Amino acid sequence: MPKLEKLSRREKEILELLFRLGEASAKDVQAHMANAPGNSSVRTHLKNLVLKGYVNLKESGLKYVYSPAQDINEVSNSALSDVIDTFFQGEPVLAVNQLISGNLDEISDEDLRELEKMIREHRTRKK
Repeated sequence: MPKLEKLSRREKEILELLFRLGEASAKDVQAHMANAPGNSSVRTHLKNLVLKGYVNLKESGLKYVYSPAQDINEVSNSALSDVIDTFFQGEPVLAVNQLISGNLDEISDEDLRELEKMIREHRTRKK
């Protein structure tokens, strides 16, 4: 999967809102943002997300409606890949180790069994 262009903090916030809402006008997006910037700023961020390929734009009556252009799994895989490359020398196992060891008190035995099951399933699929 090709890597998607990196996003600013505001762009990430807007994209997360669009994933949650499904589709929204710029005014709707602004209404759902914490410490929302001005209307023109929200529209600029939406325009940039359209240009980067993250968001679709369509006319609906007298307004524009925005919706995610990518599947949430594609976007999350791209973002996670960037984090792994940046902080874990491109090694997913180091990232997984950090997640587990850094949150060991919060991970239940049931969660650990589920992780073990996922690993077994991935091994089976790989063969």
